[in-house]
Amino acid sequence: MRNETQGFVVRSHRGEYGVRRMATSLALPATPGAADRLVVDAQVQRLHPSVSGLFGATPTMSVVADEKLKSLEGALSILSWLLDTDFNRGGTLYVVGGGTVQDAASFVASILHRGARWVFVPTTLLAQGDSCIGGKSSINVGGYKNQLGTFHPPAGVVIDSAFLATLAPQEIRSGIGEMLHYAVLGGDAVFTRYEAALARGWERLDTDELTALAMEAIAVKREFIEADEFDVDVRKNLNLGHTFGHGIEFASCGAVPHGVAVAYGVDLATSYAYERGLLSAAKRDRIGKAVLQLVDGSELRPLTGSQILDGIAKDKKRSGGEVELVLIEDLKKAVRVKVPLDQHLGLFLDNYLDKW
Repeated sequence: MRNETQGFVVRSHRGEYGVRRMATSLALPATPGAADRLVVDAQVQRLHPSVSGLFGATPTMSVVADEKLKSLEGALSILSWLLDTDFNRGGTLYVVGGGTVQDAASFVASILHRGARWVFVPTTLLAQGDSCIGGKSSINVGGYKNQLGTFHPPAGVVIDSAFLATLAPQEIRSGIGEMLHYAVLGGDAVFTRYEAALARGWERLDTDELTALAMEAIAVKREFIEADEFDVDVRKNLNLGHTFGHGIEFASCGAVPHGVAVAYGVDLATSYAYERGLLSAAKRDRIGKAVLQLVDGSELRPLTGSQILDGIAKDKKRSGGEVELVLIEDLKKAVRVKVPLDQHLGLFLDNYLDKW
């Protein structure tokens, strides 16, 4: 890919932090601090046994990246372990894993000692190309998803392509699907490079090409989070595709992977924008063509519009009988609109499903 980014700095309320595209072994200090701790995904530890060796004798907690971890109970288990091992303000908490491990561990880091220093090594394409910057954490409470969270950015992020070599194809596809909304919001040049990568076939992209896509995606995200770190204004535009996508995830009981659901969600958002006269047919079709490189509609066939609408109604962005949708008027030009959760939206969803 052209314009490949090897690293950049993100400004946050806790200061600047670096995002470096490099081997983990080169990014870590030669000798870990005595007060440092490591929380690592057990699956990553199994597939990449050299990871533990990079941290020497650093006390390590191996965790299973599931919904149980992403809960108050899961966060408490990490918190208790850190306290039991005398983790203190002089130490750094290293977190190695995907978004679920990030959510639980960064939530703990945000509340321990009123904000502990942590460094993230994301090991999934979803985390590398989306969640690794921005400082958000989200955990579940009971049956309510992502209801507790904080803003606590890392002290550094290491993007290592080696971890992508052991991901399942569905995880790769999900990560690329998530990055679609950044390509749309990034403008014509960014979207053109994204299109070109998909045109070669997402299954054929090597780990370096995937990491280059991820770096470009989070470079777009950086613009939004630096302008609106606490998600009160322009950062909300990053929800493009997510309200519809969350509805699809809910309707499928999680069978549709998150990033794939977001790709469908972007397609829905552009279709809805076209129907409202906000977006040209040419731009809608251009984005839709990119979506078709990732999906074939098979995941949607068991679903109904009313099921997706029920999922949308549970979205955090719902207020009363309305939900805020992020639509676009052009590449890089987003607009937020309030839409009633009524039969008109349900009919739109049914018509969209029918096209598949």
